[in-house]
Amino acid sequence: AVGVIGASGAGKTTLLKLVCGLLACDHGMVRTMGKDPVKDRKILAAHLRAYFSELYYFQQDDTVESQFRLMEKLYQLDRKQCREEYGRLDDQFRFTDFLHQREGRLSTGQRRRVELAALLMGDTDLLLLDEPTNGMDEQGKRAFWEEICRKKEAGTTILFSSHNMAEIGQVCDRILRLDKGNVCDYGD
Repeated sequence: AVGVIGASGAGKTTLLKLVCGLLACDHGMVRTMGKDPVKDRKILAAHLRAYFSELYYFQQDDTVESQFRLMEKLYQLDRKQCREEYGRLDDQFRFTDFLHQREGRLSTGQRRRVELAALLMGDTDLLLLDEPTNGMDEQGKRAFWEEICRKKEAGTTILFSSHNMAEIGQVCDRILRLDKGNVCDYGD
């Protein structure tokens, strides 16, 4: 797990968008799992998941329940695995109470719980997380960090940005510090 830190505007979100292929490099080169993230985005999509707190992960007009059904298909989970993951994640994130609500009607904290739980369903090789706990209550944050530790122990590589050094210290093996798009420090 690598924590990406830096002041606002340092390039943290831009780096994560480059790594997942949402942005192309103006100059230089980015490789994700040995592939060009823009040209090979479809191939990489099967191996990585990205979350940007500024973007809605779900369609605002769809219900939480319908979005979880979509994740089951998107992540190619079998029905049994999906039910088990869903139950385990609901025990931690507690989103059943707003299962039938539309995404656009959820509070920021509720939306984060649902989106992050959906993102964490099943297995993936790489998680890219941009300020994932912004707007989340402490119970939601604890659930999230427990899941992140579980994913890390299972072998998932995690790259996330945060302004919260205490959060980064909970799970990161290394820190990458950016300033104006440049790497200033990288290490333990």
